Amino acid sequence: MNKKRFLHMGLLSLIIDFCIAFTPVQAASAAADEPGCEARLAARAVEAEVYDSRKYYGQYDRREGFRLVQRLLKMNAQLEEEESSGILTRERLVELGVIRFTDWIVRDSTNKQMQPYAQLELPFAMTSVYVPGKKPDRNYSAKARTIGMSPLREYDADDFQALFILLPGIGFESSTAKSMMDMGGTWMNGTNPGLELGGGRSLKFLSFPMDGPLNGTSANAPFGFGHPDAVMGMMRNAHLVLRTLYPGKPVVFGGRSHGGLYVAQYARTFSDFTRAIALNPSNPTPEILAGTIAIHEAWADPKNAEQARKDGFDTNFHVPSWTAHREFTGDFDLLGNESLTPVYLQLSREDKGYPPGYLDSWIAWCEQNPALRRFELFDGPHNLWRRPRDSEESRLFEFVLRGIKINLAPAFP
Repeated sequence: MNKKRFLHMGLLSLIIDFCIAFTPVQAASAAADEPGCEARLAARAVEAEVYDSRKYYGQYDRREGFRLVQRLLKMNAQLEEEESSGILTRERLVELGVIRFTDWIVRDSTNKQMQPYAQLELPFAMTSVYVPGKKPDRNYSAKARTIGMSPLREYDADDFQALFILLPGIGFESSTAKSMMDMGGTWMNGTNPGLELGGGRSLKFLSFPMDGPLNGTSANAPFGFGHPDAVMGMMRNAHLVLRTLYPGKPVVFGGRSHGGLYVAQYARTFSDFTRAIALNPSNPTPEILAGTIAIHEAWADPKNAEQARKDGFDTNFHVPSWTAHREFTGDFDLLGNESLTPVYLQLSREDKGYPPGYLDSWIAWCEQNPALRRFELFDGPHNLWRRPRDSEESRLFEFVLRGIKINLAPAFP
């Protein structure tokens, strides 16, 4: 689906709304009494059920999704205008309803261990960003909430070289951004040998895990939020918010799996951030996408569940998120040679989630524009951005961090 088709969806929805609003109720009732009508209505209900489950989850969701995406893009344009005028502040974001901190205790993906993050809701983007913090602020009050302050004592951004926005892959109804919190903590500590710059210095990034569309805290967003225009709008919203909360800091985007595809697309769309890093990103090339879908749906078969776990995959996907992957991934426009921001790809030769041709496709993409696109091959699992479980994973994790550091270091002398 290209952008024109997406706009046509909205126009078609308005026409349908108009027709429904002016359909006489009596005429509809009379039609229901016609011979054979019950069978026809039953057939339509079956068709609608199949359509809803495989495509857009209902006419209402399509209309509402289009409206909310347009609302998001309009708000982003307003934020950019106010930012350029020098009037966009934390208090202004609260006044516009763009941010809202929750009072909830953030726990890890197992829901057992407390995490040093506060949940920052982005109502227009219909998702959340997790903001790192120290101990709970004992002086936190309702007044502090009204001016957009975190319930945790916030870090001083001057202690870090950049802001690091992290996006996970396709996930579940529980927040998949939580799977990135270990990676975020590693970058904030800067103590891993892979991040050492020499002379007692290391890369230290203030890290913000973010849920992508239709999973985690975005699980209930309309299905249309899986469209590339909406995804770029969500990321743009988070980007504008965080650089308002932490002004003057460079921004780096990092993504794993489907999150890697998002950050690569963002680098083709915007030029006002420093780097995009993608680990084993999804590939929108039609034949590779078809092969990827076939692999994952084969793993979803209960008889293959054990093999899927051995290969490092959990196939209990949130249904709308997985269906959006099927429907919209092919619409990401990565085939051209334009990029506005440097992109660094880390590609595993051992990733069993992708079909043959996956590596060659991304390598060819990088070679189209070597000045702004670089890649590195390694041997490791698909879900590498997690806390290492043994010494072998620790060495591989350090290797991957070192590759990222080497690519990023020139931007942070």
